[in-house]
Amino acid sequence: MAFDYSGLVTVAETLLDSFGREVILQVASKTPADSAKSWGARETPAVATDDQIITGVKAVFVAPEKEDKEASTTRKRRERAFVAPGELSGAVIDDSWQLVDGTTIYEIVRASPKQPGGSLILYDLLLEV
Repeated sequence: MAFDYSGLVTVAETLLDSFGREVILQVASKTPADSAKSWGARETPAVATDDQIITGVKAVFVAPEKEDKEASTTRKRRERAFVAPGELSGAVIDDSWQLVDGTTIYEIVRASPKQPGGSLILYDLLLEV
């Protein structure tokens, strides 16, 4: 007999809704500033279309694991956030997305879906700014 994880999904959604703050998730596609000079041009974010932006997502920010914090080869700050999948409308979050919290835009370094038994409970995101 398989374990029913639907109760855990409900608990996770309730906790994230109660203690989280609203953020925006958006696709972070990048294009060279000048494709004729792509060898030295800075990449700039392309404008995301409406289907690439998800608003009203609740996220809880926590301290990153020590190994994740030390793994950064740059001086960029790393954060960690838990996001409930309920507001994502089936979108699969990966490292091509960004999380926007107010005026801070975080690059998603790693998106780990927590889904025991096939029930997606939450996303564990490693962020960098």
